Amino acid sequence: MAKSLHNDVLDALLDAVVDFGDRLTLCSAEPTTYTHAASGSGSGGYMLADDDLTVGDGNDYTISASPSGRQFTVASQPAFSVSNTGDATHVAIVDVSEQKLLAVTTCTTLTLTAGGLIITPAWSMVVNQPT
Repeated sequence: MAKSLHNDVLDALLDAVVDFGDRLTLCSAEPTTYTHAASGSGSGGYMLADDDLTVGDGNDYTISASPSGRQFTVASQPAFSVSNTGDATHVAIVDVSEQKLLAVTTCTTLTLTAGGLIITPAWSMVVNQPT
């Protein structure tokens, strides 16, 4: 039996991140809570650097087709400050006002030094059609 979801359904899932994910954080471990993603190690978190995002499709985010479904792409972020020294292994997107962790992915390990600057490249997360 074939399974499929209309693009509007897949986009609604992506919209939950795109419309409310107002901060990107680079983390030293996989965050599983908002506190992990948004706080430094002294506060029980893994955040090494963070940068504000402009929410909404067409701003820092773009929703588009992917070969297997739909995706959002986060635009490259210009130089922003590193708050804590460590190895970044994960990227998270959070909703600051609701204190929610919305999305997490891995990244190439980057050694960051407090006081330095980081530029993040564009990256995407895909929602696949059901199988």
